[in-house]
Amino acid sequence: MDIFQLRNLEVLSLENNLFTGSVPRTPQQPRPPQDTQSRQERLLWASSTVLWRHARLVNLKMDLNRLEGTIPDTFAILRNLRRFFLGELGLLQSLSLDDCDFTGGLLESLARLPYLTELFLEHNRFEGSIPEAFGHFPRIVSLYLSSNRLTGPIPESMCGLATVELLVLERNELTGPIPPCMTQLQGLLILDVSENYLTGTIPSLRVVFLCLASLPRPALTLGRCDLRRANLSGEIPSAELAQLNRLTYLDLGGNEFTSFIQQEFLERLTRLEYLSLADNQLKWFPTFINALTKLTSLDLSTNQFTGEFPEDVLVMPNLLHLKLEENRFVGGVPDAITDLSKLRSITLAGNNFTGLLPESLAQLTSLQA
Repeated sequence: MDIFQLRNLEVLSLENNLFTGSVPRTPQQPRPPQDTQSRQERLLWASSTVLWRHARLVNLKMDLNRLEGTIPDTFAILRNLRRFFLGELGLLQSLSLDDCDFTGGLLESLARLPYLTELFLEHNRFEGSIPEAFGHFPRIVSLYLSSNRLTGPIPESMCGLATVELLVLERNELTGPIPPCMTQLQGLLILDVSENYLTGTIPSLRVVFLCLASLPRPALTLGRCDLRRANLSGEIPSAELAQLNRLTYLDLGGNEFTSFIQQEFLERLTRLEYLSLADNQLKWFPTFINALTKLTSLDLSTNQFTGEFPEDVLVMPNLLHLKLEENRFVGGVPDAITDLSKLRSITLAGNNFTGLLPESLAQLTSLQA
């Protein structure tokens, strides 16, 4: 008898048996079951296409099996799935469930997968706090929890992730400080906490940048650091950031930073092309920028900078976009502004500049309205 021909089947329980083989590849099933339980069989993801045909499937239990291969892309058609049990998949190394519209809390049982090195749960609707158990993955290298609805603090237990390299928590509703014990994570390369509701200062992380690197998985390029609107305050740890000598993009905007710690260290970021310090409370001008000869976009708007037009800006030959609005600059705009021959846009509004704009501005033929 083909059980998939049972028109009224809603619950299928095959648990605690010793079935072998695989789920049939092409069943005939006019009405898909609402709940499928199959335990202790040896199943192959690739041959289990029957499961992905159950578009109305609500509960899927596949724990206590020996699943092999990768989860098919067709998993995404299970739009009604609300409960998914993987259980003790003792050999699982990588699990990607991103962009599946899952809800509810994160499963603590995932942390008991002894060989898991990659876990991608981003772009869902998971809510609640990050479980303490998520600090006990024994071999995790990449942990992506971004773009969910997670709340509460970053648990200090995550300081125990001795093997983690990429920890991406951006675009949630996390609160509280970044645990100082994160400095103990010797292998951590990326900690992305941007676009949360964190408070406090940035810990002095040695070779870590707290940002999203827009990374193509699994490639790792330390080129981008985005900490905008992370609700951070205090001093910017220049020495730590300066160790990221391959950085091309740095955005620290929308925080409450007041100053730099030894800003001269940032002169080492010679590959930097984009820099935003906008919407902070900085008073001392970042003189290190005159060493950043590859910079094409500089945003220093909405701070508390004072004095005359900053001469350090005038020695940046590749600058395309300059934003200085909403500061406290005084005096006139110098004729030397024409040295920025590639300039396409410049905003100076909301300052105390006086006098006439130099006629030489007309020589900047790349300026756009």
